[in-house]
Amino acid sequence: MDCLTLDGALIFDNSEGKHELIAQKNIDEEIKILNVQKFNLLLNYHDNS
Repeated sequence: MDCLTLDGALIFDNSEGKHELIAQKNIDEEIKILNVQKFNLLLNYHDNS
């Protein structure tokens, strides 16, 4: 079985029809949060589900 390595991840909000980058994480780097309010909203939703 092959192993998949992920170089990074992007979190977008497109709920209003416009794509907005909320956070990004690249390999060997800290997460960069661009919209703290929306990021925390997603995080709280995830924690409570």
